[in-house]
Amino acid sequence: MDVSEIGKKITQLTGVRAIMADIKESLGAGKSFINLSAGNPLVIPEIGELWKSSLSKIMETPDFDSIIGRYGDSQGYQPFVGVVKDYFRQRYQWDISERNILITPGSQAGIFYGTNMFCDQSQPLLLPLNPDYTGYKSSWVSLEDPLTVVPNTSIVSPHTFKYQVDVSRIRQILTQKKVGAMAFSRPSNPTGNVLEDDVFHEFASMAKEYDFPIFVDSAYSEPFPGITDVSVDMSLYPNMVYSFSLSKCGLPGERMGVLVGDEAVIDKLECFQSNATIHSSRLGQAIAADVLTEYDFESMCQRYLKDLYFKKRQCVEDVLTHVLGDLDWYLHVHQGGLFSWLWVPQLKRTDLELYAEAKEKGVLVVPGSMFFHNAESISNKELLNCFRISLTATDEDIRSGVQIFAETIKDHLS
Repeated sequence: MDVSEIGKKITQLTGVRAIMADIKESLGAGKSFINLSAGNPLVIPEIGELWKSSLSKIMETPDFDSIIGRYGDSQGYQPFVGVVKDYFRQRYQWDISERNILITPGSQAGIFYGTNMFCDQSQPLLLPLNPDYTGYKSSWVSLEDPLTVVPNTSIVSPHTFKYQVDVSRIRQILTQKKVGAMAFSRPSNPTGNVLEDDVFHEFASMAKEYDFPIFVDSAYSEPFPGITDVSVDMSLYPNMVYSFSLSKCGLPGERMGVLVGDEAVIDKLECFQSNATIHSSRLGQAIAADVLTEYDFESMCQRYLKDLYFKKRQCVEDVLTHVLGDLDWYLHVHQGGLFSWLWVPQLKRTDLELYAEAKEKGVLVVPGSMFFHNAESISNKELLNCFRISLTATDEDIRSGVQIFAETIKDHLS
């Protein structure tokens, strides 16, 4: 049967989806791999015990049957919505009510609602960070490409660098084209980059001036899971919606995103959700409401998540330093998230070719060009010689896998 043009776009295996399909096929073929590609967060027993305890408690309450046995409000399970409101009012002094909150089936669902509610051919999606999460581009079902800019890069130390947004180019785009919405992750998946506070404030000013919503994907940010190595300004501006997630702190299977922001924007997203999915999992929301009420959940995340991923990232850097030494390689300054981002400008193979070679040696990473929006328009192809290395593997696999991968890189540098 024939599908629509939008259907063709959604089902087309390109970019990261094609790589992930190849990785899935490779893992299912019986060969053993060191998998440094996965985005699945680590299972932390101490945090898992919180979820188990709350679930057991809820199962013994009179509300349990109605929680799982009845449909609910499209906005979310109201006791959880109230807990979220109180939490963010106290934590950040945000002037919000329940009407500023929407619970979605995963934070990506909220971005999907937003990009398709506000963006079309006449007012496209603007993605100011590049590279950034590929889900923003694919979640917008328009046949148009989003508006993007080529990043600036600055060398911070002999083997570290940082991407910086070309703010002047962003403003130039806004003067030339009506924009429907802006979206970015902070910290970024895949790079770990945290958009600087002054640029964050400037984007907020642009949104007000040109009247479009900003979606800030905070899946790795404060207050939970809080996997950040720098302070992150959490100001809430008009036209802005934060998208938080509990996936990185123990509940990825429950698919629960927490959107907090501009009431007029949230109201439109709730209309989208009521047509698309009715509502998110009520049981997951009930568990989360109990955990946020009964425990110091933010401190638990800091204690068991932040330091763990920091040490794994340091392990990646140590192995790369040992193998590659003074050759031309750079890790992005790690400011948060679950990944290390490696840039090898002078690589004599493309990132896809090196991915294939490393796979033959039993190591899986993700080629970085997949994360560059509109990569084909980037003239300096050295910018695309990047790789995303997951920090969610065991320490032993990280050491062994990065060792093999670094030696593969070395063969095409020296």
